[in-house]
Amino acid sequence: LLEHPAVTKAAAAHGKPASAVLLRWALQKGFAVIPKSKSPARIKSNADVGFALTSAEMAALDALDQGGMKGRLCWRKDELRDLEFA
Repeated sequence: LLEHPAVTKAAAAHGKPASAVLLRWALQKGFAVIPKSKSPARIKSNADVGFALTSAEMAALDALDQGGMKGRLCWRKDELRDLEFA
């Protein structure tokens, strides 16, 4: 998702990295997000989401969900998998 045109267009409009746009989208949807990073610079970047996506940008990002993964969106490149808890 980091390279999808809808994401990169919103990132350019706000002067933010694509990862910040995806984090902001999740926050505006009311999702709890816990970004993972070991890098102090990346941690700081992940916290810099003090902007709002427009309704058009939100709609464009919402449209990326094709339902193939039970409605989940992920910007990691590895395959998503369900976790089983005993």
